[in-house]
Amino acid sequence: MKDGRSSTSLIAVGIVVLVVGMLCAVGLWYSAGQRYDDAVRNLARAPVGCVTTLDFAETGNYLLFVETRGTISDVVGDCGSTGDFEWTEDRDPTVGVTLIDPRDAAVELDSADGVTYDAAGSAGFAVQSFRVDTAGDHLLTVADADPGFAIAVGRDPNDGVTLLRIGAALAAIAGLVIGGAMLVLASRRSKAAPAAAPGWLPAPPGGAIGVPG
Repeated sequence: MKDGRSSTSLIAVGIVVLVVGMLCAVGLWYSAGQRYDDAVRNLARAPVGCVTTLDFAETGNYLLFVETRGTISDVVGDCGSTGDFEWTEDRDPTVGVTLIDPRDAAVELDSADGVTYDAAGSAGFAVQSFRVDTAGDHLLTVADADPGFAIAVGRDPNDGVTLLRIGAALAAIAGLVIGGAMLVLASRRSKAAPAAAPGWLPAPPGGAIGVPG
């Protein structure tokens, strides 16, 4: 009886571990997707042919993206160009930008590539990187070149997303391995449990039954 109760407990715990691991994995994977979408939505946009005021609340490293599909909402600057846009050419847009910091000094722009995004209705790729040393209003000028795209500025939308997805994978693996091991162990214990010994049976009335010779 003790082995039977132990096997039942192992099965219950194994199922709980398996379910919890899967739920954690789903939650972390969903959080990664939400983080990615929110990061793309929070990029600052600047239309082509305009001087846009960007307020950097924090210093640090930033990326400048060419956004080939998206929407520009209200912006601060000398241009009221808003609405949806999409780049339909087979080539990349011609881009010319300058960035002026609060001290009226030009911010150095370095080449950057390898970072892309496609989420929340927007798609783009990094073309330059820069560092903000002084928080506050910066003036971003986008030369009036090809229409049908915009400039987006912000951090890498992929930051932190990979770690969350790795955590989701590890949670799923842990749930499967630990929970599965408990279920296998419970199954083996059930098979190894000895059969119950038969109970005492009273002798029939009249004593022992004779066997014919």
